[in-house]
This record gives sequence, structure tokens and C-alpha cells, in this order.
Amino acid sequence: MQGGGAVALAVADVQASLEEVKAKGVPVVSGPHDTPVCHMVMIADPDGNGICLHQRKDGTAG
Repeated sequence: MQGGGAVALAVADVQASLEEVKAKGVPVVSGPHDTPVCHMVMIADPDGNGICLHQRKDGTAG
């Protein structure tokens, strides 16, 4: 990624969110990935900053 920033956003459903952003032409940088704690995907904003969409497996938004 080119930009200087990154942020993580908790979403209710990573797969549904991924389908929505892909339909809008948002670049997918990495993933989806499954970690011991969450499901996540990295996308990029128009300036190249990273945005992690994640869904914690325990149901919290933490």
C-alpha cells in the first residue's frame, strides 16, 4: 500500500462487507484472512491508505 495510514473497522459480516466494497470497485489489498481471533480483509481508500475490515470470532467489536 502506498498511503501512510491504516485503520481497522469492525463489521458484522466480513464476507458481506467484502462483496459490497468489491461491487463498488474498492481495491482489495489482501485477504480475506482467517486468524485465531478474527476474519479480516485489507482494502485501500482512494489515497492508498489501508483499511482492515474485521469480524471478531467471539462476537465482540473490540
